[in-house]
Amino acid sequence: MDERKAYLLTLAMESGAMPYIHHESERIAGSVPDQTSFEQRTLLSVGYWLDRYRENGRDKRALIQRIIKRESITYLKQTKRAAALSIEGMRDEGKASWEPKDVLADVEGEVILKEKTALLAQGDLRKEMILKNWSRGCTNNTEIAMLLAQHFGGNIEGNRKYIQRFRLKCQRELAS
Repeated sequence: MDERKAYLLTLAMESGAMPYIHHESERIAGSVPDQTSFEQRTLLSVGYWLDRYRENGRDKRALIQRIIKRESITYLKQTKRAAALSIEGMRDEGKASWEPKDVLADVEGEVILKEKTALLAQGDLRKEMILKNWSRGCTNNTEIAMLLAQHFGGNIEGNRKYIQRFRLKCQRELAS
């Protein structure tokens, strides 16, 4: 990541935009294939506009919310999902070739995931936050490092290196 992007991301994180971005990301989660790319794109946009209006002494909360809404609309237009097919249209020779996923059937998998998370986190809140983000599908170390820096302090680069070491440790523990 170049210095300009790092500066824009830092500026956006320090402005307190992350809760608004996360809320909007959760709101559009069912309509987009990848929430993390939306969040990163929005953070960069917020950072760009905050940098541009840095000299303006006014409160930037309304500007941040407007930028997030605009990015949300643009991102939704660019990543339209394919129209869902009906089950009737997916039949092969009289039998259904696709069955809807039973969400209650994988309760055991969720319990095992929570147990593994608790075992690997060992009561450490930082490790627990990292594992929860990984289980949600966010594997971008820089974004997780920014969240850690926002919640627990420290600098982003140090947190990113901590995440890399923790990932290796988890891989070793799970492999044995």
